[in-house]
Amino acid sequence: MPVQVSGVETTGTAIGGDVTTNGVGDVFAIWPDTDSRGLFLVKSTNGGVAFSKARRIAVTFGGYQIRVPAFAKRAALIGVSIAAFRTGSRDDVFASWIDLSGSGGCTTPDDEPGDEVTSKCTSKVWFSRSTDGGETWESPKKINDQGSLNDQFNQRLAIDPISGTLGIVYYDTGADARRKSTNLLFQASADFGMTWSTATKVTSSMTDETIVNADRGNQYGDYNGLTVTGDIFFPSWTDRRSNAFEEIYTARITVKRDATGNAIVTVAE
Repeated sequence: MPVQVSGVETTGTAIGGDVTTNGVGDVFAIWPDTDSRGLFLVKSTNGGVAFSKARRIAVTFGGYQIRVPAFAKRAALIGVSIAAFRTGSRDDVFASWIDLSGSGGCTTPDDEPGDEVTSKCTSKVWFSRSTDGGETWESPKKINDQGSLNDQFNQRLAIDPISGTLGIVYYDTGADARRKSTNLLFQASADFGMTWSTATKVTSSMTDETIVNADRGNQYGDYNGLTVTGDIFFPSWTDRRSNAFEEIYTARITVKRDATGNAIVTVAE
């Protein structure tokens, strides 16, 4: 029988959520609330039979979605992604989401850039982690704040269940001065989210979903995908490099560690 996990804490719409498990079977569900702008988490330690009371782990600047120049008709969903990792010595939970940059003039839904390519307000990938099974959470941080007028959106987070290597993908407009075409970028963390590798470009050609023959009613959609095994990550994303119909692409991304333990990322050609 379905189990409702949201409650009175969600005063608006719960949309753009995610669910995951760790190695011992704990279940975590997470979602944004469009009214309070809170990100809420629940946990089950009995296989999803019952869940804890919702805990607010962060508050977003934006609400529901963010209009950016790379979308012609839609907007970037704030949607949250979750991953969990547990061993005899660790009990970590990780969350990532899209939000406004939080800099001056970019802290409320009214500040979002819309179709203004010169707007100083941008969307960025945010990340937080808990090292005690979801009880307490670190202050959110941006994992790749280039400090330029580029937008990031449609992030997806995953963790290798054996090694604990974290990976994240997202679209980024930084290589287009028009702020409309995107590449898919990947970053990895070999220290459970404390530090992240330099962003690596996954795509070999950019995508523009704003031109007239794009599927501007749907565009990028709301989500990308990411999975991992043996420190080899496979993302999935929408791509229309052919300037015809949107297609789904993937790539093989390998993460290794150098002599000091830093993540080294390689994208197969």
